[in-house]
This record gives sequence, structure tokens and C-alpha cells, in this order.
Amino acid sequence: MVAFDRLLADLKDGTPIGHFTNQDGTSEVLKWEGSVKLGESSFEQRFYEILNNAGFRTPVIQGARLFSGSTNDRQQLPRYLVGARILDYAVELHYDKAKHFGAGPVVGRTRLRLEWQVLDKATGNLALTVTTEGISRNRQLSGSGTSENLLAFEDALIAFLDRGELLRLVKETTVLPAGAAHTSTTTLEEIGITRPLVPAFATLSEVIKYADKSCFTVITDGGHGSGIIINTEGYVLSAHHVVNGVNRIEVQFSDGLRQSAHVVRPDAANDVVLLDIDGSGFRPLLLGQGDDDSLGDEVITIGTPAEVELGQSVAKGILSGKRKFDDQVYLQTDMAVSPGNSGGPLINAKGEVIGIVQRKLVGEGVEGIGFAIPIERAVEVLRLKLKD
Repeated sequence: MVAFDRLLADLKDGTPIGHFTNQDGTSEVLKWEGSVKLGESSFEQRFYEILNNAGFRTPVIQGARLFSGSTNDRQQLPRYLVGARILDYAVELHYDKAKHFGAGPVVGRTRLRLEWQVLDKATGNLALTVTTEGISRNRQLSGSGTSENLLAFEDALIAFLDRGELLRLVKETTVLPAGAAHTSTTTLEEIGITRPLVPAFATLSEVIKYADKSCFTVITDGGHGSGIIINTEGYVLSAHHVVNGVNRIEVQFSDGLRQSAHVVRPDAANDVVLLDIDGSGFRPLLLGQGDDDSLGDEVITIGTPAEVELGQSVAKGILSGKRKFDDQVYLQTDMAVSPGNSGGPLINAKGEVIGIVQRKLVGEGVEGIGFAIPIERAVEVLRLKLKD
């Protein structure tokens, strides 16, 4: 999918950009000011009109549906962003003595030389840089300096597409987006996860200190969330909606280290995902087994609420309920959770992960009601086999 970023004009106010030749033959300098300036909101609209007609996929023609605001219903984010920088801009206006039949006696010519840059959001690198020129001609009633910027932009854009480089780039994109999902089924091969040996904890403070290195921020081109390491080889759990439809996934640890991650097994229906990060020797947390946790037990989560800079924030509360929604039981907690906490672990006083944080209840006068999918359910739908 291809999206428009912006048209950038690095011109200072007062910069000469052309001339207007009057009826008496005198000439005056046109400057970058007033009505001659660019910045029309219609540039983006025209970009999508032309690309859609050329057969490219853009956000404008995604399958829109009513009532599609669910966190699990996010549409695919654009893989490529296209922006244009003005390298040269020239406007020439002159009075024409010939009959103009009401179209205006002033003949205008606008020339735009644009550098098109295409950013691949999957890699964060520029994938393409192309320079084209667009020209528009028009008649107007006076030499006010108004020019047909939009038509020149359109001409340059068509020249860019005619070169075929953007089409080849899109056609040769074979790597699936990082957040591509499939439906989890019992036919999937089980993935073995060795249960780690963890120390006995005397206090919640000890649990937090140990778990800090096992929790991280999930950073994507569509936002961020949280996650938890479950084995030494780099398998991690998070919420599916955190990575759904994105092009790039990274994880950031408490020491600031960032590493790339990719989807191993997503399950959109239950909003959980198994990711893999490069390397080994990570510190995992123990996934709980059974249903030993009771209402009123203390629980914590370590995650990234609101902003990435708030990574490794600790929230504490109690297990306040077990609720059934859509035939699925969720763990309810009274701790303060934010959207960025999605995918983070719900940890009991023994240091066991008992759930994956997924959502919070939002409403006027409603505070401190969060929900997590039980870890047993996440293990089941992702076809994980816990081994001692």
C-alpha cells in the first residue's frame, strides 16, 4: 500500500520565483508570498486520485465498513510513504493582446521540479529517489501571481509514475507485512517452550526487580505496546492488536537496547501473538499453570503506558474478578492500565505470568478496570507446549 506524506517547499518568504510582464511591456518580479504560495490541501487528494486510477493500493480505497472500530480490526498500514521536495519553482506571467474569449488576458506558465522520495516503512530506509518536472499553462484575469500549482504537481506526478520505478518497487515487494495474521487452528504444530527456573520471591518488590529485565516495549510504525519474554531463545508474547497491520516491529528493553522482532504465530480472535527476537540468553518469566489465583490476590504489570519514554512502568493492583465476554473468560484487575500496556504481563506474587493485558474499560466515571486473557488460554490457542 502506498500513501502520501507531504509536499515540502524550503523557500523563504520573498524569494524571487518568476516575472510578470505587463501590457505596456514593463516587468515586475514575482516572489514567494501571498497567493503564489503552495500548501493547498488538495495536493493529497489529487495524489490519491491519480494513484488509484493507476491501480495502486492506497488508504483511500481500503474496504471501509460501518462499526469497524475494534482494536482487532485495524486495517493494513501503508508500506510505502511518498513525499516530494520542491527543487525549483518558476512562474512566468505575461499580458496577451490576442482575444481571450473571457478566459482572461494574462497567460501563465508554472514549472515545478520535484524530487520524489519513497520511504519503505518496513526497513525505515529510502527505497527510491526520482526527480521529475511538471508544467501547467493557464489564462487568468490579472497578474496577481496566482499560478496553477496543482496542475503542475499533477504533471510531475504523472511523469514520476510513467517512469515505472514505483510500480516495479511495489510489485517486487514479496516480504509479508510483519503483522500479517492467520487464524490459529489445532492443526498447527506445537511449539515447545521450556519452563525456566526462577527464584522464590519473598516480596512483590523482588518480583518487580527480577521481572523488569523480562518485560519490554513493543515499538511499531503504528504505535507501541508491551510484551514479555517466555524463553531464553527469544520467544515473546504480546497482544495481537499491537502488531496487527504494521510493517515493522522492534522491542526495546529496560537498558534501552532495541532489537527487531517478527511474528511467529498470531491469533486475532483471542488477541494474542507469539513473536521472536534475534539472539539468545534472555531472561524469561515463568508462565503460570492451573487456576490457583484467587480474587483479592495482588498482581502487577510492567509495561509502557501512553509514551515510549514511560517504558518499564509498574502498576499494582489485585485480581478483582473473572468475567466472561463473547464466551471467553478474562481476568479483571483494578490496576491502572493504559493502551500502551496492551500485551504486557499480569504477574502474581510468585512471579508467574497469569495473563496478557489486552484492554481497559472506558467510560465516564470509570477508572481502574482492566482485563487480561488468562495465560492458559494464550498457551492453548498459540499451540505452545510447556516443558519442564
